[in-house]
Amino acid sequence: MDKKTTPGPDKRLRAVPSAAARKRSAKKNKNARRKKAALKTLAALAVCGVLAAAAYGFIEGFRITGFEVQGKTRYSAEQVVQAAGIAKGRNIFFRGRENAQAAVCEKLPYIGKAEIARKLPGTVVIKVSETAAYCAMKEGGSLLLLDRHAKALDRKAAGSQGKLPVLLCAPPSKAAPGSVIEFKTASETSTQTGEPLTQPSAFNDTLLCYFAVIKAIDESGIKDITQLDLRDTMDVRLGYQSRITIIVGAPENMVRRLQLAMEALAIQDAKSPAQKGTLDVSISKNVIFRPETGG
Repeated sequence: MDKKTTPGPDKRLRAVPSAAARKRSAKKNKNARRKKAALKTLAALAVCGVLAAAAYGFIEGFRITGFEVQGKTRYSAEQVVQAAGIAKGRNIFFRGRENAQAAVCEKLPYIGKAEIARKLPGTVVIKVSETAAYCAMKEGGSLLLLDRHAKALDRKAAGSQGKLPVLLCAPPSKAAPGSVIEFKTASETSTQTGEPLTQPSAFNDTLLCYFAVIKAIDESGIKDITQLDLRDTMDVRLGYQSRITIIVGAPENMVRRLQLAMEALAIQDAKSPAQKGTLDVSISKNVIFRPETGG
């Protein structure tokens, strides 16, 4: 017969801590949390201090101490730096570099392009390249020199254009040296007066025609152009050696028309190099030369 055994105490059971013990444990945990939070705060402050010191060192360590102007130009290095508006002592990683580049090209009209770079630790490099006058636009009693991008460069006395072709066109609404010339172009019609409203535009028909004519002259290879007549943009006319007017017509297919003009001019020059007249190439594949007659 089996003997009955009396079950012993369950080893998994633990004694329930007293209220005083629980209170001491809670206080200990609370103190630990406070200590941990304090350590985190101190660590954050230390990181902020390091970052602040690094930022201060960055600002103080990369201040502009000098300038280097590269490229051939008629302006002095001092003029270029002054036009850029950048001063010594400023942080070399300044904002507004694009504005400074544009300011150089505007304040010094014959500079066509300016690039600003940094050479650490403290040198600002300004690379410039000049633009050149392409034509002389009649403006009142004087001439305004323009580059091939229609940027106004300088004003000259009438008749002082030298070998530059003279540009005849509508009066510009803005023609300040250092900026691209602007014209007024018709937009909507006023409901009150019935007159066309005008608004300034940097790229209206006159400028678009100007760019198209220059491109056609370049691509065709025609030489000795002495006048660009864009007063009627649908009836473009060019002067050749100040003695022959080339009627080009509308600004389409101008390259081919100017190539035909070159062929006709070569024949005409061989016959009579001093002959004056009009060469009409406005009609496709139809070249007509009308010599000037009379006295």
